[in-house]
This record gives sequence, structure tokens and C-alpha cells, in this order.
Amino acid sequence: MFKKTKLLFAIFTSMIILLVGCGGPEIPYKKGEVYNYKDGDAFVNITGDNEWKVKGGRGMRSEALYKVEPMDEFNAGPYSVIKMSLKEVISKKDPWLIRQDYEYFILSPMEEGFGTVYIGSSYQEDKELKEFRKKFESADDKEAFIKQEIEKAKKKYNLNKFRKTS
Repeated sequence: MFKKTKLLFAIFTSMIILLVGCGGPEIPYKKGEVYNYKDGDAFVNITGDNEWKVKGGRGMRSEALYKVEPMDEFNAGPYSVIKMSLKEVISKKDPWLIRQDYEYFILSPMEEGFGTVYIGSSYQEDKELKEFRKKFESADDKEAFIKQEIEKAKKKYNLNKFRKTS
């Protein structure tokens, strides 16, 4: 009886440890934080787990709320993919000019904040997102694949950096 109880306890503990370790990557930002985008081109205020308020553009006159959702099927180590959509335009213009329902970005933690790399949109004819999905699904090492995509973006100056200000 005592051995069976020990065995059940060990199995139960192992399951808990396994499940805790299976969570997705931690997002590199938190509610209430403010980030400087492109060296002052815009400021991003994280207003909720899935909401960013962005103020930017010429003279900081453009302001909007964006819905930001993690895409769990693209998690790989510390990297993830988010989809972003325009929730509400507060001023006259959308500072990031999101043209489709959704735009997709790789989210990469950095020393001073995080970075994003554009990978496509929800537009039916968008080949970039389809190509990314195909390469990601066929990659043996998904984390290495995403890291390689980030390195390519750095070389082309397509990595958008968000530096924490608060």
C-alpha cells in the first residue's frame, strides 16, 4: 500500500513538473510598460495583455489602439509570432498603417526590450506568410529557423526595435 502511494505521488509530481514546463514562451513586455519605437518615431504603451496604444507619426499626431495576439502554433524557444490588428483609431490616422485585417510579426526578446520582424498579412494573395508557414513547419529545428529569419532581417535593416523607456 505504501509503495503504491509513493509511486502515485511520484507520477503526480512528474506530471505537474512536465505541465509547468510546457508553457509557451514568455512575452517580452508587460502591461504598463512604455517602449520607444525606431528611436522616437513612435511610442508604444502596453495597455493590456493583448492591447498596445501607439502614438507616433509626424509631430506625434497619429494615435491608435492595436489588438496583439500570440500565435501559439509558431512558438519556438524564446521566439514567438504575433498577429496585430487595428482596434481603434484615436486621432485622424493609424500610425502604423495596417492595411489588412491582420499583420504577422516574429517577436524576439532583446536586451533593452524586444524586436519584431514582419512576416506577412491576412491578405489572401500574401505569399510571404504562406512561405514562412511552410518553411517553419518543415524545419527540424524551429528555434534555429526563426533565429535565422531574425538575422536575415537584421542584415536588411528590417528588424524593428522597441526599447523600454519605463
